[in-house]
Amino acid sequence: MPFCRRVCWFCACRTQSPHSDASVKAKVRVLNAEIALITQLPKDITLSRLLWGGGTPTLLSAELIRDLVAAITKAEPRALRAEFSLEIDPNEIGDRRLHALASSTHIRTIRDRHFATAHGHALGGKDLLRARLIEALMCDFRICRAEILSQFAISADQLERMFQEVSAAFPGMLQISAKGLDICKEARPLPRMIARNFDAYDLSCFDRRTAF
Repeated sequence: MPFCRRVCWFCACRTQSPHSDASVKAKVRVLNAEIALITQLPKDITLSRLLWGGGTPTLLSAELIRDLVAAITKAEPRALRAEFSLEIDPNEIGDRRLHALASSTHIRTIRDRHFATAHGHALGGKDLLRARLIEALMCDFRICRAEILSQFAISADQLERMFQEVSAAFPGMLQISAKGLDICKEARPLPRMIARNFDAYDLSCFDRRTAF
């Protein structure tokens, strides 16, 4: 699915940021038509492995997800132990998309929200926070303090401590201000390394009563 809400500067995938849903819907219509051609193949074929990549497949609306899964299932029945892999953007997956995936694919890990993440299998507040921090650094070279505090259950003191401790590992490369944290121009070839430190940051030290 060659669409992303935002196109990361470092990405080599063939993707684009759609200006409207029209191009996304058109792509799904073409896919459905192409998938329908598979019904002309011998009937003893079953689907053993399916990967939804991109781009960002979870940019699709819940209705389009259901339509696409229905087209695939109609064309090819799934094998008994079929594998279904899906690239998910945790920042916009949402309850409706999750329900559409779970109800149409009958995949237990999606239904129970047990996603494979770098820090376990439960996609919780900490995983969403890490994902947003990494996205901000990789795409914008900055983390907006007000945005993080408004969207996540993390205190201003906790966020400041994270900024200070990660910045200490990159002296002269990061600038902390009242607005947030910026990667200095000279360090912009290194956002992956900086993002990795935010991803590895130990959030368990935060007070559980006030964080996440």
